[in-house]
Amino acid sequence: MNEFENYKEALIASAKLFISMHVFDLKENKYYAIKTNEHIERFSSEKNDLQSLINYVMQNLVDEHYRKDILEFVDFSTLKDRLKDKDYIEVVFLGLINGWCSAKFIKFDDGQDLDRVLYIVENINNQTVEIENLKSKQEQFAHNRMIMNALLTDYSTVCEVDINKTLIKIYKISDRIIDMSDNLLYEADFEQTFKDYIEKAVFEDDKDMVAKRLNLDYMKNGIEAGSSDSIIYRNYVGSYGVLKMIRISKNSVFLGFKEKNTEIREYQEQLYIDSLTKVKNRRFLDDELDGASSDGLIMADIDFFKQINDSYGHQCGDEALKAVALCLKKQAANREAGNAGIVIRYGGDEFMVAFSDIDRDELEEILKGMKEAVKKIHLESYPELSLSMSFGAVYGKGLIKDQISSSDQALYESKKIRDAYTLKLFY
Repeated sequence: MNEFENYKEALIASAKLFISMHVFDLKENKYYAIKTNEHIERFSSEKNDLQSLINYVMQNLVDEHYRKDILEFVDFSTLKDRLKDKDYIEVVFLGLINGWCSAKFIKFDDGQDLDRVLYIVENINNQTVEIENLKSKQEQFAHNRMIMNALLTDYSTVCEVDINKTLIKIYKISDRIIDMSDNLLYEADFEQTFKDYIEKAVFEDDKDMVAKRLNLDYMKNGIEAGSSDSIIYRNYVGSYGVLKMIRISKNSVFLGFKEKNTEIREYQEQLYIDSLTKVKNRRFLDDELDGASSDGLIMADIDFFKQINDSYGHQCGDEALKAVALCLKKQAANREAGNAGIVIRYGGDEFMVAFSDIDRDELEEILKGMKEAVKKIHLESYPELSLSMSFGAVYGKGLIKDQISSSDQALYESKKIRDAYTLKLFY
């Protein structure tokens, strides 16, 4: 068997791991199927242009809740920037035919120009099934989702604490902890298990900090049901790790331990950062802020954004969105005291900014500052274009999901005038 035949057989064998494998020639606007299926072929035959083709396939084979994210992921116009200094990029989505999937763009070694990429789609249902089988009777959908997310984001150890029974049930555990434990049980006494963990696995200077979290009193009284807490600490060799604690229900706390490495940070950025504007995306709002509260919530959108796209083109619209997002982020962080506001691209040209620990006067000053700062934005490629935004806000503590409607109503009033803000009290 010659070298070419070896390579060919190796490629055929590795293709068994994936739903599909395609080489995209971006320069020639062509694709080559290494492995495909009848569903992909059915929809790919409808389009000739490479970008239109992959968009059409994704629109027809991806669950509607993940369609926006997958279309951003397969956008060739931004692919070169997203693959810069990386060998591959990845996204997780829910397919209509194959269920949970992971898609990757992998760079060819073609020098500086990104002429070709390998696009592979892998089925990861086995991972989710493995987690679901570990806990067949789950009290809440959030519990199920958190356990699945822990696996998909590579937590090295996943467990659950029953506060009433003071038992810990281990679902997944790292080899390092197994090697350090003499008589590890997959359902064990909580206090003894974590006493051993802190003693053997945690860096000396961080033992007290970890012990305060891995404490039944703290779990009962320090974390409200539906909320979470996390800390960064060092293990016994001085490497940093993350402990995340999620109060799933009155009697149950979910714990995840993972190494704080580059791969996890990049995965989370892909998951929760809008690829165009680099602020938080709608999925972050749905996953991380569901049940969270704020003292002040702002909704804003760009005035006459459709006309900007129609008159100057969508590239100009994209530049405007990026500039506005950066402007809002700077203004939201410009506080003498308190945390920076969380900026989220809510959809299209609409943005949300959530604040905690803010009073009414400061919220109004921030609204004024944002309105004036947006008008000072200068797009180098479009010097004749002037931007403005309309803002609607509510002040008063409440759940973000309840404040959105009131903020939208305030925004509607501002849009009647344009380049204005409306601030209302939230009851």
